[in-house]
Amino acid sequence: MTTLLRRALWLTGVLAMLSGIGQLQAQSTIQRTYVIGAGGAPATDGMVVINGTFGQSAIGPVASIASINQQGFWYSIPVGTSGVEESPIAGAVTGSGVRLLQNIPNPFTESTEIRFELPRSTSVSLKLYDNIGREALTLVEGNREAGAYSVRVGAADLESGQYVAQLIADGTRRTIVMVVVK
Repeated sequence: MTTLLRRALWLTGVLAMLSGIGQLQAQSTIQRTYVIGAGGAPATDGMVVINGTFGQSAIGPVASIASINQQGFWYSIPVGTSGVEESPIAGAVTGSGVRLLQNIPNPFTESTEIRFELPRSTSVSLKLYDNIGREALTLVEGNREAGAYSVRVGAADLESGQYVAQLIADGTRRTIVMVVVK
């Protein structure tokens, strides 16, 4: 074998090892998951929940020799309740029957509908807070009779981002998370 051929084979082997072809690994693989995007949130219609990252048009795997990346929607297995917690107000009787339903659609661009139910006549406060806790809108304030209610929320005066809708009624606090996408 000539010196030139030996050097060419050696260089091919080095390049193959640097690119990951034919590389032996003694260590176990550690899988790390990262999400890079303009924000993400679950979207639900009450029965199905889809988690997604905004601004990614491609969906599916993108593979190279060294890694496999997933783009677009991501799947998570719930390990319990996530998001904003519902908590009773100090001294209140829990299980009052007050319900705040998830807004539909979520995320939304123009408007969304928030529904809530009251088991009896009570004082009601329904407010929207931005992601740093500032009050963005007061949607309902005052006494309401028992029954089901629906409030339409327009996105015209809201910036893109995540908001928390908080209902206080009958000594109970209920919250949902909403996302505005413009």
